[in-house]
Amino acid sequence: MKVSIPGGGGSVTGNGGIDCPSGCTAPYAAGTQVTLTAHINGGDFDGWSGVPGCSGGLTCTVTMDKSYDVTAQFTEQVTVTVNGNGSVSADGGSFCNGGQCSREYNAGTQVTLTAAAASGSAFSGWSGDCTGTGACTVTLNQPRNVTATFAQQDQPPTAKLTWSYYKNNPAGNGYDPVDALLDASGSSDTDSTPIRDYSFDFGDGSPRTTPQADPRVTHTYHNDGTKKYATYYATVYVTDTAGKTSSAQVSITVICC
Repeated sequence: MKVSIPGGGGSVTGNGGIDCPSGCTAPYAAGTQVTLTAHINGGDFDGWSGVPGCSGGLTCTVTMDKSYDVTAQFTEQVTVTVNGNGSVSADGGSFCNGGQCSREYNAGTQVTLTAAAASGSAFSGWSGDCTGTGACTVTLNQPRNVTATFAQQDQPPTAKLTWSYYKNNPAGNGYDPVDALLDASGSSDTDSTPIRDYSFDFGDGSPRTTPQADPRVTHTYHNDGTKKYATYYATVYVTDTAGKTSSAQVSITVICC
């Protein structure tokens, strides 16, 4: 009798001298009953082949009415943990979209894992049975554990700008002059780099303000009389501590006369 264990993953013993993988061949007299036992090493046992009457159980009894080549197929497990926003595919197919995922393969199989970051994230690298940031290939001659870590990318702040009258005009709000309060306090930045400063462009030719911590500023708008309605576009530039900037705009109309 000859016993084969493709890819490893365990061992097989049997009465009369079988102790595979160190001793995988033994002679037996015709009619001898040989009981083979599969011993799992970390994974699982998939079954026997090459001998009638045996399938998935850990033991297989063979009556030696001829020579037998018996194959014991073990499986090993690869476990992938995803930290952060991303996913891992295995040999091009979906495997793990978050949390912890496991899959069994025939022992000895080579599995290639690929990481893909979700929008707003970047792949930081592998740990466990893989390192680096490229594709991860593991050979399943034992259980494998791999962690894929994704980090949130810094995003620019979200700028928001509103305006209101900070002084009432006796001629009626909207008429020249318009004393406007520009307010960007509704701006936000939800990642690890908070808003650092605000800069305002009033849109009427006045100098842009130097960056300031206060999200509000006042400005007086005029109509030069060349037309009844003069419209200005005020813009706020919001910058976070990483130097990323976004902007928002409002329109302010001044009525002449």
